[in-house]
Amino acid sequence: MKNRILYFMNVDWDWIKQRPHFIAEGLATKNEVKVIYQYRYQRDGLQNNDRTVPLAPIYVIPKIDNLKYFNRINLFIKKNFVERQIKNFKPNIIYLTYPTQIYSIPDDYDGKIVYDCMDDHLAINNESREIIFKAEKILVQRANIVITSSKSLKNKLENRYNISRISIVRNGFNGPILEIKQQQLKRNKHLTLAYIGTISHWFDTEVIKKSLKEIPELNYLLIGPFDAGERISDPRVNYMGTVNHNQLFNKIKNVDALIMPFQVNQIIESVDPVKLYEYINFNKDILSVEYDEIERFNSFVYFYKTYENYIAQLRELMQAKSVKYTDADRKEFLEKNSWLERVREVNSLLEK
Repeated sequence: MKNRILYFMNVDWDWIKQRPHFIAEGLATKNEVKVIYQYRYQRDGLQNNDRTVPLAPIYVIPKIDNLKYFNRINLFIKKNFVERQIKNFKPNIIYLTYPTQIYSIPDDYDGKIVYDCMDDHLAINNESREIIFKAEKILVQRANIVITSSKSLKNKLENRYNISRISIVRNGFNGPILEIKQQQLKRNKHLTLAYIGTISHWFDTEVIKKSLKEIPELNYLLIGPFDAGERISDPRVNYMGTVNHNQLFNKIKNVDALIMPFQVNQIIESVDPVKLYEYINFNKDILSVEYDEIERFNSFVYFYKTYENYIAQLRELMQAKSVKYTDADRKEFLEKNSWLERVREVNSLLEK
């Protein structure tokens, strides 16, 4: 018998594809899945993702979620919307991806609840820490299954809420594995480094600006929605904006390397970045900031900790005659770390 899963996303369906999209789509191959999410009125930076599962957007009053008292109006709207979905869809599992979603679940719901935690929400929402803490505490106590995307998150939730029944289901890459032959590298005089993903306050603009001054032949291609932070005003920095997932390789196939220049903080320390899996699939050299959670990518990535390390590692990879990893290693890693494998892990937990 198939599970009927009401899947509650915390991002718009047309936001850049990430863990909630891939898990929802994967679960739908074996279960009956319906996705609900809060509609994003500001459509800049969104893309037209395929409607692979039934979607039910929630239309609330914009810009009042963080206003005291007024936010109760949106909570009322969401709770009534979810109650109608439960009544009509009759799910035996509700899959939640954000702490405050628990307030939309009626007290008399007698099905199973899954909490999939992909970020340290307390660290991200510093102004709403008390609200998030209370909601997440209620959620982890009520949930039948608690999942985290990283070991760091698992440790934080265990210590924070004194629970031990947490499973790790890491992030993955969206297949298929690309057939890209590795050839001897021929570096051009002008170097281009590309970044793919959301550009927000965690993006280390200082590393980018300083490297542009130090290396005159260096160029950057930044692909993805600009969410927050500083926009670099330099002709050698190209902000391409959002690109459909199936068009990404064509945009970066001629770049010299892919980068992940994050500022390591409490938020980033808990992230298992989807982009590293996808970077490996593109068969390109990778230059990334280093932190404990991603040390297992060591055989695929040039890591740095300081700006000086960044420049040294950049010069080293530019002198290399081939990509750091072999094609066989790439394919083996991706086969073991696809979203298909991650969904199998989630389905296994649901079956238990």
